[in-house]
Amino acid sequence: MVVERELLPFIDMAYQGFSRGLDEDAFAIRHMAERVPEMLVSSSCSKNFGLYRDRVGTLSVMTADAATSATVASQLSFIARTIYSMPPDHGAAIVSTILADDSLTSDWHGELADMRQRLRDMRELIRNALHDKAPDHDFSHLVRATGMFCFLGISGEQIATLKNDYGVYLVGSSRVNIAGITPANVDYLAESIAAVL
Repeated sequence: MVVERELLPFIDMAYQGFSRGLDEDAFAIRHMAERVPEMLVSSSCSKNFGLYRDRVGTLSVMTADAATSATVASQLSFIARTIYSMPPDHGAAIVSTILADDSLTSDWHGELADMRQRLRDMRELIRNALHDKAPDHDFSHLVRATGMFCFLGISGEQIATLKNDYGVYLVGSSRVNIAGITPANVDYLAESIAAVL
């Protein structure tokens, strides 16, 4: 559809490495780059490097030719100057230090693998707890999906009841942050969700 309609794709890569791996998670970018002449990619180091407060990331622009690249670079520089003249660089320096050192890069890859496994484990934990507390409902999608978030597929009214009666907060789409689930809170979470179904 993007090619057919000649759209300019903008891919947001905020959680690279949390789903299947750094390289695997970049598949969509490579796939799109093979099919379109131009695209934008925003990538964040805030989550996968643990630099939440620093908002470290990039905007990469693939263009069809050098003249367009020069124009885009000029416009992006102008926009950046209107927002900030000299952004802090300590977050970028941390990322650069890690990526420039093979040992630190290897450690970082290992930590990402540990985070991915923890997310998988928490998905299984909440799915199993929900199966126990609400056996008539199918939550198998929680373990078929990957990454940091999932959707419960419950209504706005149920979300409001979770918030008001149980102190469980979800966004309006019923999105759950899997990273916030722990063995200590999973039973209460599952009981609360089961109570509103």
